Amino acid sequence: MFFRFDDDEWDVEVWVSDGTVEGTFLVKDVNPDTTSWPNELTDVDGTLFFTAENPEHGRLLWVSDGTEEGTHCVTDNSVYSLNDYPVKLYNFNGRLMFWMNDGIHGMELWSTNGDEDSTYMVTDLYEGPEGSIYDWTTVMAHIDDTLFFTARDSLHGNELWCMKPKITGIDQDIKQEGQLTVWPNPGNGDITVSFSSGEKAGIIITDIYGRQIFNKKNINSGEIKLHIERDGIYILRLTAVNRIYTKKVIVKGDK
Repeated sequence: MFFRFDDDEWDVEVWVSDGTVEGTFLVKDVNPDTTSWPNELTDVDGTLFFTAENPEHGRLLWVSDGTEEGTHCVTDNSVYSLNDYPVKLYNFNGRLMFWMNDGIHGMELWSTNGDEDSTYMVTDLYEGPEGSIYDWTTVMAHIDDTLFFTARDSLHGNELWCMKPKITGIDQDIKQEGQLTVWPNPGNGDITVSFSSGEKAGIIITDIYGRQIFNKKNINSGEIKLHIERDGIYILRLTAVNRIYTKKVIVKGDK
């Protein structure tokens, strides 16, 4: 069992217990300077997800297998808004769903298996920086393989939505890494983008401020070579039929 506990030495952190004194201990001191204020502790088939903050990352999404070595940030804060950190964590058939603002799309629905490569935005319901949930307000539930949630788009107010894996790409057997690959990453700006959606797609690349540096539609499935001029962190977004994949691209070093 995972729980939050505040003692005189560690402040408020995540602890784990098997019901015995010997089996009760601190999982990890996420913020050595003060409390990490862990929140939204969510069990996904024995793996713990939670949000917490420390001086290096701010408040972001963490994952833990119950050991100190197995407790780490799912992503770093280099491309995510510190004001709109992950919220509304939810276990959907063994995969974590949550809402997050990546600094480009506003608060949208994301999914992860616990590592950065498997973390992606499921869909951009409200295109642009507004986001499809307002003031972090949404409710999620599921029946069998259908996810229900409240959200808005550019045409409707707050309404009930539903998604199925075959429509959204949430299915556990579908992994983003197999659909979209970028290499070298990190690299010097000359990158190859490979995707195997089996259909034409569009690619948009933006910097961390949301400025668009590349936009091309109707690209055939396969490989495309691109060049990014300036060092920095970018978000590559590939949109195919009924699927959206995102990838963080890091450009640094000699051109």
